[in-house]
Amino acid sequence: MIIFVRNSPKRQSIFNVLQIENNLPSKFLRPFCPTRWCMRIVSLKTVYLNYAILIEFLKTLSNENSEVGATTKGFLNQITKFEFLFLTNIMISIFDRVELLNAELQRVTLSFQEAQNKIKNVRASIQEQRNSGFDILWNDSKLKSNELCLEEKDKTRIRKLPKRFTEGSEPHIFSDFREEYKASFYEIIDVILASLDRRNQQNVIEHLSLVERFIIGKETSHKHIIKFYGSDFDGDKLQLHRDM
Repeated sequence: MIIFVRNSPKRQSIFNVLQIENNLPSKFLRPFCPTRWCMRIVSLKTVYLNYAILIEFLKTLSNENSEVGATTKGFLNQITKFEFLFLTNIMISIFDRVELLNAELQRVTLSFQEAQNKIKNVRASIQEQRNSGFDILWNDSKLKSNELCLEEKDKTRIRKLPKRFTEGSEPHIFSDFREEYKASFYEIIDVILASLDRRNQQNVIEHLSLVERFIIGKETSHKHIIKFYGSDFDGDKLQLHRDM
């Protein structure tokens, strides 16, 4: 959708005019970057900020009897759903933290000890959001949805588990929309936490942190290094060379 607006000077001009008419500060839609999550977050934030403008823009072009009109209708069908708004809100709230972490981990002066602490803090922050952040996110999304008159589902979906997990049990039916979205909220955060753990294995980070502390003299004992590397190092020589 972002590329759809930006790739045509005519469409970009229409979009900019709508921004001016609605007294919205000029915030260009930022394209996704294929290699940096921080650019993705900027993109999502500009979509969220321009949400009402995007709906009006897509409605304007959806009447065209052409391929552009058909594409516009597809985008309009998605962006006018509450689910699209809610998921966008989740992504911004979570990956804002990850963006800051990514920026910090790229600092050339960062130590392993600092990296370990920053990863722990971000993980704890995301876990805290999982524990108590749904209500705030839900209320914010509902408020904006009502302002935009977005379409909500007319019935809850049946949650079907993979066959290997069912063991003859009945598919779960959510009692209301809120519970359905809450389940999605938990599922998304659990995937993100698992991904953080997988990419930043705690035992590896702790090992590198101990090695670093020994090298720079903050850790006086070489026992951990010798235990890990075995006969590859002689403890006394390692200590001697470190202290030279």
